[in-house]
Amino acid sequence: MGTSNWQNVSYCIEMIRRIKPESILDVGVGFGRWGIICREFLDVWNGKVERGTWDTRIEGIEAFSANIDEYHKNFYTKIWEIDASDYFSSCKEKYNLIIFGDVLEHFYKDEGNKLLNMALEMSDYVMINIPLGENWEQGDLYGNKYEEHKSEWYVEDFEKYPIIRKRLFRDYIGREFATILLSKNSIISNQLLKQTQIDNEMHMIQQEMNEITEYYNLLKKKKTESEHTLETILTEGENKILNAAANEKVLIKVRIGNNINKNSNGNEVWIYHITSDEIPAIDLNKIKRDDKWITRMDQSAPTGTCLIASEIGAELQFEIVGETLKLKCLSHPWSGNIEIVKNDEVVLKVDLYSANQKKIDIIINLKGVD
Repeated sequence: MGTSNWQNVSYCIEMIRRIKPESILDVGVGFGRWGIICREFLDVWNGKVERGTWDTRIEGIEAFSANIDEYHKNFYTKIWEIDASDYFSSCKEKYNLIIFGDVLEHFYKDEGNKLLNMALEMSDYVMINIPLGENWEQGDLYGNKYEEHKSEWYVEDFEKYPIIRKRLFRDYIGREFATILLSKNSIISNQLLKQTQIDNEMHMIQQEMNEITEYYNLLKKKKTESEHTLETILTEGENKILNAAANEKVLIKVRIGNNINKNSNGNEVWIYHITSDEIPAIDLNKIKRDDKWITRMDQSAPTGTCLIASEIGAELQFEIVGETLKLKCLSHPWSGNIEIVKNDEVVLKVDLYSANQKKIDIIINLKGVD
């Protein structure tokens, strides 16, 4: 089922509660997040705990009928199993709030703009959650052709619309997305910002700014501490190898072999971490390698960097000390195989292919291998 980022959820809940919509249309139901949230914070939080007392009209549109499960029917008044463009073209209903929760990017841009224009005619408020810019590529998922991303959006694309709220967020890997609230009502005369609410709104924003500043300073301090710790770990390992006696060092080569798994879609090798029982981490940026390897920043790598190659024969090498060598690698449907070479002798061949993506540890007893 379709789902999306969580960093903006509390902000959206606050807006929905201030709007107090009596009728809502959730475009692209997916998992059902917005229908469930609206039901909870518009009915249950207002004392209407029993299902029979719920009176908010919450409708949804879902083109991929397999997404609709029994539990959806417990929260939505009605779900229209139809493409959003078809529904908007024929709809005569009026709503207080229409929600596009990570939906517009699944349409070509002209279609998305057409939907927004129709939504503004059909509803008092339109709330949009949207990924911004590049790096959000996505194709069909779980047999659902509607999951494909067909367009890129930027904040500037919404400036032609009557924006009354806008906030930028970043997801767990730093990509930018936005929550935008549109309404044809002016800010002063609409129900969201009555004059009696302005002071409270300003006070709340000031509190948020103070909290954000405090959190920013905390993160800045943690980042500095983390950088220092990582630098210490890498330098410590580097110096230990450098100062070790020649007979204590082992020269290791890792290369992509040609024994291709028949089920694999490629020869990719991803290395996330290299360590030993004496060396906590090797700096992957400093490893000697041919030009077939690339480095990539990756939050799931212990030192923040991983090495990637996909061409048979790609080779890297490094010196290590200790009795046990460990490589952390990615195993997935496009993985190839690697050969571990100790002092110019192949000591281990590993098929990295896996039908499901996972990280694996390759462990070698260096003292037990001649």
